[in-house]
Amino acid sequence: MTAKDQESSNRIRDIIQCATYRRADRDIEFLDDDDVRGVRLQLDYYKTDLNLRRQGIEQTIVVFGSALIPDPIVAKDRVDKLQHLFRQPQLARSYRPRPAHDRQ
Repeated sequence: MTAKDQESSNRIRDIIQCATYRRADRDIEFLDDDDVRGVRLQLDYYKTDLNLRRQGIEQTIVVFGSALIPDPIVAKDRVDKLQHLFRQPQLARSYRPRPAHDRQ
């Protein structure tokens, strides 16, 4: 192999290994870029839609929001307090739950 052939071979290897040469769907850095967010959302939607159609699901209900799941010990303590409270009608009438954002 001549020096010119070696140089050409090195250039081709460098091109193939360059990130810009990678297929877009296999380039994780590209897919993680903020400018590609819309495409990622479209893919997420399409993937879900395709899977639902393949399973014969024609309608769904989407619920937006979140749920805070307390530690089991904290939850049991809350239940115990509420059960005690509601055994005493005069206290139960004055009970006002704290807003979710105020709970731990």
